[in-house]
Amino acid sequence: MSAAMHRLANGLTVAVDPIAGAESVALGVYAMVGSRSEPENCSGLAHLVEHMVFKGRGQEHTRTR
Repeated sequence: MSAAMHRLANGLTVAVDPIAGAESVALGVYAMVGSRSEPENCSGLAHLVEHMVFKGRGQEHTRTR
């Protein structure tokens, strides 16, 4: 990978790896937090948030929108 790394003024790190002739874009978003960063009294909070964000809301299917 020949990505160029850039740190923006707000602290966000952006990796850019252009491919000549490509007509699409791939985007990944990563947060440097998780269960390793949790204090003992909040154990499991990152996992709960993961389910809330990536599993949708209740019985509503994400493809119905």
